[in-house]
Amino acid sequence: MQGRTYVPLYAVTISLFHFVVLPFPTRRLFDLSNTLPVIKLLDKVSFNSEKDHIVFTGDIIAKGPDSIGVVDLARKLNASSVRGNHEDRMLLAWQSLHSKLHRIPYDEADSEDQYTSDSKTGKKEKPPSSRGDRRERKLARQFSQEQISFLQTFPVILQIPLPSGFSSSAGEYLVVHAGLVPGVATDRQDPFQAMNMRSIDLASQVPSELRVFEPWERVWGHAMGLVQPASARAVVIYGHDARRGLNVRKYTKGLDSACVRGGKLSALILDAAGREKLVSVKCASHQHGGVDP
Repeated sequence: MQGRTYVPLYAVTISLFHFVVLPFPTRRLFDLSNTLPVIKLLDKVSFNSEKDHIVFTGDIIAKGPDSIGVVDLARKLNASSVRGNHEDRMLLAWQSLHSKLHRIPYDEADSEDQYTSDSKTGKKEKPPSSRGDRRERKLARQFSQEQISFLQTFPVILQIPLPSGFSSSAGEYLVVHAGLVPGVATDRQDPFQAMNMRSIDLASQVPSELRVFEPWERVWGHAMGLVQPASARAVVIYGHDARRGLNVRKYTKGLDSACVRGGKLSALILDAAGREKLVSVKCASHQHGGVDP
């Protein structure tokens, strides 16, 4: 797809930072919204950088008051993350800003000249060419090249290597921002839908960003229950769906507990034996009118 050639679709966690062996017996998976709750949560779970590794479920930017600080914190923690729809849109906007072939027609300055007025209501509106990615371009200008390079490494789907002795009803653990379609190989999943989907049409098996069909996690759970042997099943850990909230099932673990809306920031702690533990901290609301799903 044009403009998305830099998106890594699938990665194994161990390869992101070139570990020869997996040194971390505990993996802590976070749905991330802003910096302060992350620090509080790290303290609550007694995070130890020598034995723990953090995996974020995406959207670590554009969902709180300090996107730059969150990215710097993730880099400092040597954390992994999958790409969320907000990272994807911002990186596409950044690519457009730095393209020599496609110039952005409007400057990013918040100028009154960029708005038109509806002749009937008098309400000011953005010109069509500035709709959609104006906020993303504004955010993209704030990041350094090093921060952009870090965000560009985020794969759409990330596999957590399971150590020997790991006890689970599945043979694979995958992290993705929004969801996956059962029966489709990991490297054949649609990147856009993996970052945006919420439901699946049962008749066509086509995913949708909307909630008009069956929730994708129900479809996934049903499909995994039919897969034999158990080692061929996969557990999917995801974020993205604040409206549905914390949604932990046997084969899917939804961790978005609406931190940016004043809910909670949640972490799934997964240890070397396969034991799972959910931990949450309360968040202050940072939602504003322009926050997208």
